[in-house]
Amino acid sequence: MQGSKDIELLYTKEHISCRNYDDGANPLIEVVDLHKNENWDISTQENKIVYVVKGKIKFLFNGFSGENLSQSKAIILPAGTKFVSKAEKDTSICVLRLRSHIKLCDRYSIERLLKDENVSDLEEQTTLQGNEILQSYMQLLYIIVKDGLKCISLFEIKLKELFFILRGYYPKKELLGFFYPLLTNDTSFSNQILLNHYKAKTVKDLADLTHYSVSGFEKRFKKAFNVPPSQWLKEQRAKNIYHEINCTHKTLKEISLEFGFASPAHLNEFCKSYFGITPGKIRKENIAK
Repeated sequence: MQGSKDIELLYTKEHISCRNYDDGANPLIEVVDLHKNENWDISTQENKIVYVVKGKIKFLFNGFSGENLSQSKAIILPAGTKFVSKAEKDTSICVLRLRSHIKLCDRYSIERLLKDENVSDLEEQTTLQGNEILQSYMQLLYIIVKDGLKCISLFEIKLKELFFILRGYYPKKELLGFFYPLLTNDTSFSNQILLNHYKAKTVKDLADLTHYSVSGFEKRFKKAFNVPPSQWLKEQRAKNIYHEINCTHKTLKEISLEFGFASPAHLNEFCKSYFGITPGKIRKENIAK
């Protein structure tokens, strides 16, 4: 995908030399172009939206396994998670990093979705299908970034524009499914947890990172996530273990050491207890796909 042959970005040197030029390792908005069969992996340290402008990728991520993200579809990647993908064909992607509290408009934060919609029959997470408005927005965004117009002020405006588009042109139920991984009863607190939990091994570690006493932390955590922090940390650890077995070439011994197991036999017991299958079979099933 390219811009018009008759139109090109003017004054390129002025843009590049500007202090607001956002072309570092982790820009607010970036584009990624993949060739067919090219791998693209992310270890996220901040919340992201990944949108496929054209093409298709096959990915492994959280509850999704071997799923496709095709043209005009988006997915949320919460901070602290790992995303592994492979391009099924030549693919172009927009990545938008969500560094501040999300408001769909000045009067409607994403937390309101929990109050306005019924979550009882909702899946844990869903992708979002781009409608005509969102597709046009993303196609133009892709062209702007590819041309080199990478102003941080423009990026901030474009993110606000995205949320206005979602607010105005998508049913709340669809938005709830899309943003669900970021939603709790205390989103500002939960965002802090998502950004820091990968640094912690215990509940006390996480309480210290968020500057709470253990008792105060446990109360606020249970209110926000509806589960005890010990259970939640165990679930995150299990997801990371599954990812390392399923998506890397590390030996089971290396994974055992990385996650603090005394031996591969203890890792084996954990996987049989948590996943109902041994780590060897997890890896074998992935190879067979």
